Amino acid sequence: MSTYSAIFFGDTGVGKSTFLTGVSQGVRAREVRPTIGVDNIIYRNATDTLRCWDTGGSDRFVHIVPLFIRKCDVAVYVFDARKPQTLVNIQKWYDLVCGSDDAPREHVILALCMSDEIPVANYYPMEMLDGRYAQEAMNDIIRRARHQRASMDVELIPAQRQCCFGLC
Repeated sequence: MSTYSAIFFGDTGVGKSTFLTGVSQGVRAREVRPTIGVDNIIYRNATDTLRCWDTGGSDRFVHIVPLFIRKCDVAVYVFDARKPQTLVNIQKWYDLVCGSDDAPREHVILALCMSDEIPVANYYPMEMLDGRYAQEAMNDIIRRARHQRASMDVELIPAQRQCCFGLC
């Protein structure tokens, strides 16, 4: 079983914690509290594990986020389709990632539409705009992480030491 890591960004209230808590537990998330700083949520499928860093969307926590960006395989930017400004603000999060040391090279945008209605049992209080289920989106993130990591694997072949001008 391979383990990958992703860091989730977006403004406060776009649904990062609700999405991650729901998909990791397999049921509708109940009473998800706003993230203070950074939280760690684990998602597992049949073959892989994805460690998800759920960042608080408040500007108060921006200074600690770069500590968690390092060595992540994928950066995921989440916005609420009912709030256009949350899409515009993705640029701020993208700039933060790109300005960090050892930042992920794979970037994903996840569009959610949070619902104010009371959801039916076992359904998320949101929908994904591209029509996928939450598990499909997470498995796509894992595929991207796997591809990103595979593209970084380089086999180093030690140079042969040459003495005597290669005659020995």
